[in-house]
Amino acid sequence: MSKTKTNDQFLLELKEINPRITPEEPYTNNHTKILCHCKACGNSWYARPNSLLRGYGCPYCAGNIKKNNSDFVKELAQINSDIEPLEKYKGNKGTILCRCKICGNEWKVSPNNLLSKGHKCPRCSRQKRGIDRRKSNEEFSEALSLINPNITPLEPYITSQHKIKCKCNICGYVWSATPNNLLDKGSRCPNCSHASTSIVEQVLIGSFSTALGKSEVKSRDKETIGKELDIFIPNLDFAIEFGAWYWHKDRLANDNEKQRLCNEKDIYLLTIFEDCPEGISEQLEGHYKLFNTEISSEGDYHSIKDLIKSICLYFNIPFEVISQNWDSIIKSAIENAQKRDDAEFRTLLNDVNPSVEILEAYERSEVKLLCKCKVCGHEWKALPTSLLRGHACPKCARKTTAFKRTLTNEEFVSRLSIISEDVIPLEPYVRGDISIRCKCRRCGNEWSTKAHNLLSGRGCPKCARAHTTALQSKPIRCVETGICYDSIADVYRKTGISNAHKCAKGYQKTAGGFHWEYIDE
Repeated sequence: MSKTKTNDQFLLELKEINPRITPEEPYTNNHTKILCHCKACGNSWYARPNSLLRGYGCPYCAGNIKKNNSDFVKELAQINSDIEPLEKYKGNKGTILCRCKICGNEWKVSPNNLLSKGHKCPRCSRQKRGIDRRKSNEEFSEALSLINPNITPLEPYITSQHKIKCKCNICGYVWSATPNNLLDKGSRCPNCSHASTSIVEQVLIGSFSTALGKSEVKSRDKETIGKELDIFIPNLDFAIEFGAWYWHKDRLANDNEKQRLCNEKDIYLLTIFEDCPEGISEQLEGHYKLFNTEISSEGDYHSIKDLIKSICLYFNIPFEVISQNWDSIIKSAIENAQKRDDAEFRTLLNDVNPSVEILEAYERSEVKLLCKCKVCGHEWKALPTSLLRGHACPKCARKTTAFKRTLTNEEFVSRLSIISEDVIPLEPYVRGDISIRCKCRRCGNEWSTKAHNLLSGRGCPKCARAHTTALQSKPIRCVETGICYDSIADVYRKTGISNAHKCAKGYQKTAGGFHWEYIDE
């Protein structure tokens, strides 16, 4: 029969293991609770002596003391007096029903979110966010004038998702749009955006036709170089291409090809891009005029007028005639910028996407069309604007992307040697999701795994298990007591604490009321 410890023996053992704890009652036996006091926080509680000797410390310091319902209600009232709990507190992680005293909303929430994270009534929070974000009618009008100066709202602003009537200052078209689209997405007049020729292009044609005569200026000429030129003046061997950078940034090869063909025939081709970002000139070839703003949205078209003046000076064209008729030129340009019809859309699409066949008649840019791929026969629906931007068959695109991503065996071996130099592939690489046989240089282990796992950094599983075992047998120390243990298993045998390794790795703050750290040998 084991001998019972004396009170002095218990105090001596406790001092070595838990020096921050002072017993306030004499020791009787291992299982009879005694009143204890924590020197660190001043908390007093009842604990079994055997738990103290196994390393368990102050529950308050470890964050393990459970609140009762009255404590929770008092703490919640200090943090947020507008929330009333309708159910009793059972713990930090379980949800309880609460009610907002302001709006009467009832919802389920965890006490931890109310106390630690300061969560409030979700309905009131949404309303506050909406009020904070909501613009006044004056603020909306001011913002719209900066983004889309040619659009005038005909109805007052209410919310960002509430449609209002708008009017285009260029063509007079009236339509309804959400303020969010007008501001955040920069939507323009749908009537102007469907034009087969832009306002700027029509202004250029009208200006040179006024100065030189209509017969001297060709629009959309396809005969001279075999590709379409927006404006061509044969007597001057001068051509102009105009467009927005957004639509041309992925078609620069076609623009550069036009420049090469014009150079072969001694034609001076001037390409004009609007709304250009900084630093794109190195991507371009030939003669270019770049604008950082949308010159087609200017109310007085002063940038276009200045550009025409410089062209007239270069080619000795009488600019005075253009200047005197400027108002009529602008008016005529707006009237001539007509909507694109089905035949014009099909012709334009054939230049951009010859592999796409349209199975439905074109109506307008925001109505999807049924398309068919001439290569694989796949049918799908797409927006006309997407097709004109170069988007083709999605099925063929997926195959092309997969083919581009597939590595050769040499590329796979080269990448693997950089990522995991200890892994030797014993079979040739086929595809990322196909398993191959491998061998470890260190331990000689052979195993099968998918190729993309190897490229993700996964190595030999046998070496990984050995590393985990070595980590588990690594010496560990209790920060507060300074006692060192041979391993995690040793900590558990002597103190009963099983999660000291989680504390040492940083997954949790304490284990058994103490801080732990690995000892680097």
